[in-house]
Parts: sequence; C-alpha cells; structure tokens
Amino acid sequence: MIKDILNALKEYLSYNMEDGLNIVLNSVKKEKGTEEEDVVITLLRIEEETSRKPQQPYYTETLQQGDKTYKKVYPASPNIEINLEILISSHASKYESALIQISDVISLMNSIKTATKPAKMDTASFNLLRTMSVSMMNMTFDQPLGMWQTLGAVLVPSVAYKIRMVTVAGVHVKKEGPLVLENVIEPGDNTNERKNATPESLPARKTSENEKD
Repeated sequence: MIKDILNALKEYLSYNMEDGLNIVLNSVKKEKGTEEEDVVITLLRIEEETSRKPQQPYYTETLQQGDKTYKKVYPASPNIEINLEILISSHASKYESALIQISDVISLMNSIKTATKPAKMDTASFNLLRTMSVSMMNMTFDQPLGMWQTLGAVLVPSVAYKIRMVTVAGVHVKKEGPLVLENVIEPGDNTNERKNATPESLPARKTSENEKD
C-alpha cells in the first residue's frame, strides 16, 4: 500500500509537471544532479495513527444449518492505520530551476482534491490519490538543517508533507474456530425470548472438606 500511494503521487506529478522531467522514488542524493534531472520523493518516517478505535482481533463467517444460524470465529490481525511523512526535493543543477520545480510541486499538491485526471494517468492510481489526506509539514528553522545533516546530503530546495490515514490490511488466519450459536429474535416478537439459545449447565462446584457451610 505504501508503494502504491507513493507511485500514485509520482504519476500525478510526472504527468502535470514539465515534459521530460524525471520524477523518482528514491533516497535523497548525496550530490546535485544535472539540469532538469530529478525531483525525488523520499519516505522520511512512518507513524501509527492512534485516533482510530482498535479493531477486534477476530473476524466471523455466518453459517446456516437448518433453521439455526451459526457464526464461525477466526483469529485475525487487525488493520493498522498509519501516517507517512515524505520529502519532495529538487536536484536540478541550476538553483533557479530547482525553485521553479518546488513551486510547481506545492501548487499541484495543494490541488490534489480538485485536480482533473491527467489523460495518461492510470485511473486506479488517480482514484487512490484522491483518497489521500495531504498536508504540508511546517518545520522550525533548525529542523530542516538537522534533517539534511542526518541524511548527509547537499541542501536543496524541498518541501515536506504528511499523508494521513493510510490503511495497511491485517492478515486473516483461515483455520478452524469454534461454532457460536447466534441468538435470533424474530421481528414482531414482543416476548423478548431468545430462540435457539440453550445455555450449557456448569459443572458442580467442588467443595473443600474444610469449607464451612
């Protein structure tokens, strides 16, 4: 999913920016490129989105046996919601060209929700792009300097964005689980009696010889 989202972003920028401009998914370069060479999209960080309610670690299938409805329970790892922090940087050899490219990037990123699909862009990628919640990351003066020092790269014109609420699907483990008899209340039944629900009796409680009456 992460690759699909970044590729959709790459396609969107590629088909809307200057023809022949090479836009890539890559780590930040250590040296400047050639004129009109690369706009680089780099994944900086992944964080878990904690505002969503945790999911149950199981999923169910409904089975019908005669007039009784059962649910079969299977273990499952729940989906996880993540946020992506990305850096888009221009590595053109001329600084003026890099500034123009970053300006174009900012304009295009700001219009994702209202953009028209480029003729050459894959429809599925464009639809995925439209589901993204993208916001520019505002950094203090020291943060970009520290980031570029950490990356060990030449400081070039760049802009950072956060892409929110990316869903990474959990894994369903298809193995036998217990059959659970579903309690069914028929429409219009005012007795509120649960049908097909016969609780099993509990085993007799063992008492100790020293236990008082």
